[in-house]
Amino acid sequence: MTKVKELVEELEIHEMMIGFLREIINKTCDLHGKHCAVDARMQSVEAFLSKITDCKTELEKLEAEKNQEWADKPDYLTPQIDAYHPLKTGDHKTREEANLLVSNRHSKGSLIDLVNYLLKRNKELEAENAELKETLESILDNCFLKKKDLNNPVNINSYREIALRLLKQPPEGV
Repeated sequence: MTKVKELVEELEIHEMMIGFLREIINKTCDLHGKHCAVDARMQSVEAFLSKITDCKTELEKLEAEKNQEWADKPDYLTPQIDAYHPLKTGDHKTREEANLLVSNRHSKGSLIDLVNYLLKRNKELEAENAELKETLESILDNCFLKKKDLNNPVNINSYREIALRLLKQPPEGV
């Protein structure tokens, strides 16, 4: 339980106690006929209750601000993260794996290390992909195939056959 909630509960207990005191004062005054003293006491009780209510309102505002501080803040990856949510992709196994990876880490530093690794690995794979793309373009150029011909659907099957053959037995010097 947070400190704010504890304080709010304590204030609510005080409000109940003041309510009981009000009833006791009213009954006591009615028995003794001392209405003037009761009015003065009730005014101070009302002032105290008003102060308690103000404190309670202030505590609720502070808790709302604290909750806002802990809310997620959007960044450059937010759209991609949203796009890969399992409700959109249907890939719940990856979500389970992500839950496991996150739940295995109990400190913010460990989570930062995990994200750092994933970002670094992603950059490495992007670099590998760019290198493979260059290699494929080089192979296609060496086979006298022009990039503009890749859009021609008639040639796609022949490109596939050439690429498969080159993968199985690359030409010398490539």
